Amino acid sequence: MNTEKVLDAFDQLDIWPVERSLSAIIAASAQAVGAVKAALPQLARAADGVELKLAAGGRLLYLGAGTSGRLALQDAAELLPTFGFDRALVLMAGGEEAGTTAREDDEDNEEGAWAAIEKAGVTESDIAIGLSASGRTPYTVAGVTEARRRGALTVGIANNPGSALLAAAEVPVLLDTGPQAPAGAAGRPRPAPRGGGGARPASPQAPPRRSLSTHSPPPSWPASAGPMATSWSACDP
Repeated sequence: MNTEKVLDAFDQLDIWPVERSLSAIIAASAQAVGAVKAALPQLARAADGVELKLAAGGRLLYLGAGTSGRLALQDAAELLPTFGFDRALVLMAGGEEAGTTAREDDEDNEEGAWAAIEKAGVTESDIAIGLSASGRTPYTVAGVTEARRRGALTVGIANNPGSALLAAAEVPVLLDTGPQAPAGAAGRPRPAPRGGGGARPASPQAPPRRSLSTHSPPPSWPASAGPMATSWSACDP
C-alpha cells in the first residue's frame, strides 16, 4: 500500500538534526493539500449529497477506528458550538473507551459495526461517512457496507487507491497522500476479522450485540456526538 511504503529520502530520519527532521516532515505533510485538491470533484459530490440529506432532516454518522475514529471525535466536540448542528453520531470501533485508549482488536470486529449500525437505526434518510487511511479496516468497511444496504448515502475516505472502503461507498474519496514521513502503521497485517470472514448478516436484526460502537456524547450535547471535518491524511488505521 502507498501509505506503508518507506521513502528513501527519509532514511535515518531519527538521527538527523532535529530542525532538519521537522523541516522534512512539514514539507511532506504539505503535499497532503495537493491530494485534497485532486479529490475536489468527489468531495463536491459528497457535499452535495450530504446537503440534500441534511436538508430533509437526515443524520450525519461517521465510522472509524483508531486514529481515524479519534479525529472524528475531535471534530464532534466543535460541531455543535460552531455550527449549531446536533444530528450527528460517531460510531467508533471499541466504543467510547477507544477515544482515549487504543483498542486494536476492535478494528477488526465486523459484527461490532453491524450492531452499531443496527442500534443507531440507520435508514435511507442518513449519511454514513467511513474513514480509514488504509481503506481496508474491517470495522469501517463493514459499517459502510451495511449502511449503504439500508439506503443511506455512504462516503468513503481513504488514502490508498483500489481499497475496499472506496469500493464499498457510494461516493469514494481518495486522498492519495502517498507514503508517510516517518513511515506509519496504516494497514498493518491483521488477523482474520471476527465477523465470520466478512459475511454480512441476513437481516439488520441478525448481528449479535458483541461490540456496540456508538459514541455516547457528553451531557452538555443534545442527543448525539458529531462528525469529522478536520484535516486528515495517512493515519492509522
